[in-house]
Amino acid sequence: MEHSFFDIIKGTPLWVWVLFAYVLIKGFRASKTRTVPIYQLPIMPLIFTLWSFFSVYGKYGLSAIAIMVWMISCALGLVLGFYISKKQTVTINREKNVVTLPGSFIPLILAISFFAVKYFIGVTYALDPSFKTNVFFYGADMIMSGMVSGVSWARLISIMKVFKTKTS
Repeated sequence: MEHSFFDIIKGTPLWVWVLFAYVLIKGFRASKTRTVPIYQLPIMPLIFTLWSFFSVYGKYGLSAIAIMVWMISCALGLVLGFYISKKQTVTINREKNVVTLPGSFIPLILAISFFAVKYFIGVTYALDPSFKTNVFFYGADMIMSGMVSGVSWARLISIMKVFKTKTS
């Protein structure tokens, strides 16, 4: 059965578009210097990791290979994230429990990349479930999930490290 682009868009659950809008808004906001409450910083890493976990589990179950590839990719993402984070200067205000972050397009690029890969793979699997065993799709799904989760956690850890060591 042939599916048009509009059929695919129409068949996408509303929650996917809401999540996409949220990550786009957060990504565009991150492109400008902004001050955020410290408690908001874990939101994106949590979203990426939970979305990653539930999509991996939902598609592949508790496959040892999937978990291993995800963990290795996450570790590589952590290394990359710490490298990227070293170049960022954050300003801490302990009295208000806020952090001023420099503008960066990295969160937006990560969010769009993550969404695009997950969406493409999700649509592909929905149209032809046999692709779940395709090494390219399987690997791309695990690698993107792990890398983006790792980079976002490294960024959070780096900011929290500065928050704990710097005085206002």
